[in-house]
Amino acid sequence: MPTSPAGSCLAGPRPGPGARRPWRADVAWGVRQGLFFAAAFTTLGAVGWVLGDADLRAGVRQHLAGLLAFYWVGGALGGALVGACRPAMRRRGAAVLLGALVGTLLIAVIAAWSMGAGALADWRVWCLAAAFGGPTGAGSGWTMWGQARRPGAPPGAGGPSA
Repeated sequence: MPTSPAGSCLAGPRPGPGARRPWRADVAWGVRQGLFFAAAFTTLGAVGWVLGDADLRAGVRQHLAGLLAFYWVGGALGGALVGACRPAMRRRGAAVLLGALVGTLLIAVIAAWSMGAGALADWRVWCLAAAFGGPTGAGSGWTMWGQARRPGAPPGAGGPSA
């Protein structure tokens, strides 16, 4: 019986290049990616908080807990959605389109959270969400697709074909 972890009976055989990952593994990958982005946005927000003026801090302080919760819960849920669609992200166009859609949706949800649910019926909110969330999400999709294209990346390093 082999002694290496990759060949042990507990690890099972390594999937070949055409093998599919379990759906749960894709969703877990997406949640990890979403939480990474939540941490990045929390860090950017903390820097903005420190560098911002006192009036801005006073206005944001009353909504800070909800905003942080949105970053982390939204990151996990958005990541789970992206992870569920991970098999489609093997193609660059699909990854960019999915990222743009998720980014637009998350910005629209932020607008609904801050302006009320009626904001989702306003076409201007969707235009702004697409203008800001679309390119940001598309860039994130491109980045996730590109992770799999790195030469020498070990299997499971985080890209769509990992």
